Amino acid sequence: MPPDDGSLSDEEWLRRALDAARARDLVRDRLETLAASDGGDGDEFDRNVDDDASRAIVRGGDAPASVDRAAATAFGGWIPCDADADRTLLVDNYDSYTYNLYHLIAAVDGAPPVVVRNDAIAWHQLEPALRAGHFGRVVLSPGPGTPDRSDDVGICADVLSNAVDVPVLGVCLGHQALATAHGGVVGRAPVPMHGRLHVLVHDDSPLFAGIPSGGGTGEGGEGGSFVVTRYHSLAVDAASLPECLIPCAWTERGGGDGGGVPSNESATNAEIEDAGGVVMALRHRDRPHYGVQFHPESVCSRFGERLYRNFAAIAKAHNEGGSRTRPTEGVAGVMAPRGIDPAIVCIAPDAPTNATTGGFATVDGDGKTRLMWMRLPGALASTPGGSEALFWRLFGGDDAGAELNDPRARTIAAKDTFWLDSATASVAGQCPRSRFSFMGGRGGGLWRRLVYALPRPERESARAKAAARRAAEGAAARAGDDDAPRDPPIVSLSDEKNDGSDAGVDDLPFDFRCGFVGYLGYEMRAECDSPAPRHYSPVPDAALYFADRAVAVDHSNDDVYLLALEAEGDARSWMAETERTVLALGSFDATKANKGDKQTGSASHTNEAAYAYEGGFTFRRDRDEYVGDVQACQRAIDRGETYEVCLTNELRRTVGELSLGAGGDGEVGGSIPAPRAPDPATLYSVLRRTNPAPYAAFLCFGGCDFGGAPDNSSAVSSDVTSDNSSDPLADVVAVCCSSPERFLRLSAGGVLEAKPIKGTAPRVQPLGCDADVAEASKLATSVKDRAENLMIVDLLRNDLGRVCVPGTVSVPGLMKIESYASVHQLVSTVQGTKRGGVPTAACVAAAFPPGSMTGAPKFRTVEIIDTLEPGPRGVYSGSVGYISVPRKSGDGAFDLNVVIRTAVVKPGLRGGGVWVGSGGAITALSDPVGEWEEMTLKARAVLRAIRACDEAASGTV
Repeated sequence: MPPDDGSLSDEEWLRRALDAARARDLVRDRLETLAASDGGDGDEFDRNVDDDASRAIVRGGDAPASVDRAAATAFGGWIPCDADADRTLLVDNYDSYTYNLYHLIAAVDGAPPVVVRNDAIAWHQLEPALRAGHFGRVVLSPGPGTPDRSDDVGICADVLSNAVDVPVLGVCLGHQALATAHGGVVGRAPVPMHGRLHVLVHDDSPLFAGIPSGGGTGEGGEGGSFVVTRYHSLAVDAASLPECLIPCAWTERGGGDGGGVPSNESATNAEIEDAGGVVMALRHRDRPHYGVQFHPESVCSRFGERLYRNFAAIAKAHNEGGSRTRPTEGVAGVMAPRGIDPAIVCIAPDAPTNATTGGFATVDGDGKTRLMWMRLPGALASTPGGSEALFWRLFGGDDAGAELNDPRARTIAAKDTFWLDSATASVAGQCPRSRFSFMGGRGGGLWRRLVYALPRPERESARAKAAARRAAEGAAARAGDDDAPRDPPIVSLSDEKNDGSDAGVDDLPFDFRCGFVGYLGYEMRAECDSPAPRHYSPVPDAALYFADRAVAVDHSNDDVYLLALEAEGDARSWMAETERTVLALGSFDATKANKGDKQTGSASHTNEAAYAYEGGFTFRRDRDEYVGDVQACQRAIDRGETYEVCLTNELRRTVGELSLGAGGDGEVGGSIPAPRAPDPATLYSVLRRTNPAPYAAFLCFGGCDFGGAPDNSSAVSSDVTSDNSSDPLADVVAVCCSSPERFLRLSAGGVLEAKPIKGTAPRVQPLGCDADVAEASKLATSVKDRAENLMIVDLLRNDLGRVCVPGTVSVPGLMKIESYASVHQLVSTVQGTKRGGVPTAACVAAAFPPGSMTGAPKFRTVEIIDTLEPGPRGVYSGSVGYISVPRKSGDGAFDLNVVIRTAVVKPGLRGGGVWVGSGGAITALSDPVGEWEEMTLKARAVLRAIRACDEAASGTV
C-alpha cells in the first residue's frame, strides 16, 4: 500500500514533487547536493561590519532548516495521485512571524503550506516543481535585513526574477524584494514602525476586494477601518519604481496607530501623525506578483484573511486560465510544518480519558511504574507558617523546636530540593495562575539528578562530545559508565513513560504527576532553533531532578496532596510517614507563626534610587556602556535587522564583597566583610514575602561543582569535590526566583498557553492610591509598551503555531494590566491546541528561549544580542518549572516560567557569589537612559531581599 499523504512530512512531500517533475522530463538528472551548490561548508560566521556596529550572522549547515538542504536531491519515492494538487509554498526568511502566515494560509487553503527556509534549496532544484505545477502559489515571508543582501532573501530573489508565471505574494521583506528584483530602491522609512498600527488606503484592485479603504467601507466590504500592523524600518521608494510595478496601497495621513491609540512621551506627534503616502502594497503589471509591506498575519491587523483569500482567488484564476503546466500527479491532505524535529503528521488530538473518583488511587500498571496519591483535606489551614513551614519541615530539616544558629543550616539540609511556589496565592485570593505549589526533595528509587553543561568548542574530548551528563544517585546511579554519552535534557524530557493506566489519576485537580523539575538556562537555546552561544555560563546550563516523590498544595482550599511514583512498592511507607508529618504540624503552637498562607510580609520602601547600586554589586556593563548598547540596538532596528531587542545586564557580587551603603552613580560605600554569599534559604524566605509572584521557585541543586568552566573548557558533572570537600555547599547552585511571567504551559488536555509580559511601570505607595492607578493607566495606553507587547505576542503565536493544530492559535487576553508588589505589568495570553503526536520536548524547543527575553525576529536578534552582551545569561532568561510524567494516553503536561526577578546563588565558601539579571525590550521608541532606569527598577525587588539578608547576617537589624 502506498503511504497515506497524511503520513508525509514537508521534506518527503517536496522530494516526491521534485521526483515527479524529473520523471516527466521536466528536469535534468542533477546529483549535486545543495550544500555543494551553496559553495561552502556553512560553518563560518559571515561578519558584516558597518559604521554603526558589527553583527554576526550564522549561515549554513548548523542552522536548522524547515527542509533539509540535501532533501531535494534525494530523488525517489511514490506520489499519490490527486487531481487538484494545489499547495502553497511558504518561503521562510528566518522570521519569527512565518508560522502566523502558515496558519492564515491553512485557514484559507484548507491545507497548511509547505515551509522551506530561503537557504535550504537552490533554484535549479525548486524550479522544476514550480514549472510542473506542484505549487499553486508562493508566499515570501517577512524577515530581517535588506532585500539588497542576497544572504537575507536567499531563493526569494530567484523566485521573483524567474517564476514569471507563478502567483507570488511577498510580505514585508518579500514585498521589498519584489521592488528590488525589478530595479526599485528600498531605503529608510520616514519613521521606523515596529508593532505599530496604521490605517491604509488602497486603489480597490482585486487584492483588496471587499476591504475598506482608509476609515470607510469599500464596495462590498466589511465595516470599519483598514487597520494593519507594521514591522519595518525600510520602505520602497515610490519614485524609483519601474513602470512594471504599480503601487496599490499607502499609509493614510494621520492614521498612525490605528487612529485610536493614545500617544505618550516616548512617541512624538510627528511619529504618530505619519505624513502618509508610504507605499504599503505593490502589484506587477504583467505577472501575478504582489507585495504588501504590512503584516496581514498580525493579531492586530484587520482583513488579513480576506487579503490572502483574494490572493488565492487571483492565483486560482491565473492558474486555471493561463498556460501553467498542471500536475498529473500530486500530493493532497494536511501537512504538518517542519520545525525543530522531523515533521509530525497533523492529526486530531488524543481523546480525553475518563476520570474515576477517590481520595487515594493507584495507577495499575505492568509492575514498572505507577503513581500513588493521597489527599489531606484542609491540612495546610492548621499548619502554622503555611506552605513555607511545610516545605522546610518536610524537606529542609527544620524539626519542630530546633534552633538553627548556623545561617546556612537550612540550605545545607535543603540540598537537592525544589519548591515551585505560587506565592501570589497568599495575596491574590482565587487566582488560577497561582493555585498550586509543588515541593520535593531526594526521593525514592526512581529519583535522580541531571546536571548538564554545553560542550565547549575549545576542547573536543570524549566527554565534551557526550551530549549530556547525568549526576545520578540512588537506584538510578550506574557505576562505571561515567563516559557513556547522554542525550541533552531538552531531548531527554520525554523519555520517562507511565506504563500503567490512567485510572483514578484524573481525579487530581492539577497536571503534575511527578517527573522532571528544575531549570533550563538561556544558553540551552543551542539545543533549539537558535544560533550557538558565544558565551558559556559559570553554572550548569541545565539542572533537573527526576522527582518520584512530591507534595502539592492547593491554595484555594488548603488541601495537601502526596504524590509518589513507585517501581516496586517502596512508596507506601514514604506516603504514610509524610502524612504523619503533615498532620503533626497542626499541633504546633500557632502563636509562633502565621496560620496557613493568608498573610505575607510586604516590601519595604526606603531609598529605592540607591537599590541598583547597593550591596556591593557591580554591573557587567556600567550606565554608559549599557546606554551605548541600547543605541546600538536602535541602529540595528533602523537598518531593518530586527524589530525589537531584549537587552539585559547582570549585577554580580562574589564572596568577600559586601556594602550596605550607596553613594552616587555607581559609587558604593559602607563596606563590611562578607565571608559568604547570602544564604539561599534565608534569601528565598525574604523574597517570597517582599515580592510574591505566581511563578516563584526555590531550587537547591547539588552536584554542580563542575558548572561551566570560565575558561570555556569542557565540563562534566561529578559528585566529588576536591578543593572544597570540607564545605557541604561547595557544589551547590541555588535559584531564588520571584517571576511573575509564564513562559509556556501544556495542559493534560493538550492546550498550550504562553503569558508574555512586556511593559513595566513602578507601583506608588500607598498601593491603590490615585498616583498608583495613574501609573497603571499610563502603562495601558503607552504606545511604546503596547508595541513591545504586540511584537512578542505575534512572536509567541508563531512559536506555538509550529506545533499547534492549524486554526487553534488565539489570543484570549491582549495587553491586560496585572499589578504586583513592586510593579504594574502589561500581560497578554496566547493559546493553541497541540497537534497529536508532537512530543512534549518539541513544544518546549519550538518556543525556547522565551521570546520575551530575545525580541524578534528571534534568530537574527539572538545573534545581535550575542555581539552586544559580553557574557552569558546563565539561568536568567531561561525557564524554571516541571515537565510531568505523561499519562498513558498521551504526552506529559508541563508548566514553565520565564526566569526574571531572580537571584542565582553559589553559597560555597570558595568561588561563591550571587548573580542578578535584569533587562528590557529595546525598540525604535526607547529612550536609552530610560531603558537603563527600567533595567535597574526590575532588579530592585531582588536586591532589597539580598540587602535584608546582608543586614541580618551582619547584625545591623
